[in-house]
Amino acid sequence: MLANPANYTHYRAIPYGADRIAYVDKVVHLVAKSLQYTNPTDLTTHFPYFFTAPTSSDLKAALPPLMKPSHIPSSVLTQCTPATFLRILQYLFQVHRKDWHKAELEKWINTLIMQSAASTAPLEGVEAAESEKVLTKAWNSVVHKCIRWAIFGGKSGPDGAAVMELLGSTESLRRLQRACDILEEAVEGEGEDISEIAFVDGGLRTKRMTY
Repeated sequence: MLANPANYTHYRAIPYGADRIAYVDKVVHLVAKSLQYTNPTDLTTHFPYFFTAPTSSDLKAALPPLMKPSHIPSSVLTQCTPATFLRILQYLFQVHRKDWHKAELEKWINTLIMQSAASTAPLEGVEAAESEKVLTKAWNSVVHKCIRWAIFGGKSGPDGAAVMELLGSTESLRRLQRACDILEEAVEGEGEDISEIAFVDGGLRTKRMTY
């Protein structure tokens, strides 16, 4: 059992006893391949987002690097804006709570990646199949990094869908909403009209989501 410091807000919300032990066991299982840990402190140091949500300050500090990904086509890079990230995160609010598990989340995320790639102009001088492959890979990177920013505060870690499943829909959506609030501020600061931001097939709204 981990200690119970005041700043572990998500961990403290889990009922004391067997539920907390089960939660930590699941965390250990998720990170076992990426960390040689010897004590609970290793978990909280390397993977703090399992125990407490990223703060608004954490998210704001990690936002600039998110908008400058490397090794992706310019047609995708120019779309790495707060407005695009807002669209990506809002898309996940369509997932029903009863479907909030890894396989279903991955399905939604993959659909978003494929549709984003399809809506991006093909690469010039490249065969259609190769262009589709490159654009899909680029959007895969952008979408997953955006989700990682919102849920992890930009830190490294295991698969985002697996982490969101473990955190649960309420906690995950709360983090997504906090990230959306920051992105809305950034969009408005750039003078963009957030009322026009919508995923092509999602009918998304930019007003505050309920969860």
